[in-house]
Amino acid sequence: ALWGFLTIFIASQLVDLILTGKAAAKFAIVETRQISLIGQKIQQDMSRTSAVIPARNPGSGESKEFLLTIIDSGQVNKLRDIVKFTDPQATVIVSDARELLGNGF
Repeated sequence: ALWGFLTIFIASQLVDLILTGKAAAKFAIVETRQISLIGQKIQQDMSRTSAVIPARNPGSGESKEFLLTIIDSGQVNKLRDIVKFTDPQATVIVSDARELLGNGF
């Protein structure tokens, strides 16, 4: 049963890779209290821009801001280092960006 599951999983991943291709980049969302400083370090150290996304918690009504940036796969560790050094309490979400259109990509 385990071999069957493993075979199906690997086959589905290969089919997905063939149909959609390898992710060209990653996108990262950072939740931090040091949003300006992290944004500046991303610009300076990684030569990437970022955007601030306003958000609101529907339960409490608390307003927050998130930082969104698009990076190459090889820059994930650099981003983690910047965020960890600047704000150890920050949360980082990194995911594949399957289709990128526009400058730089």
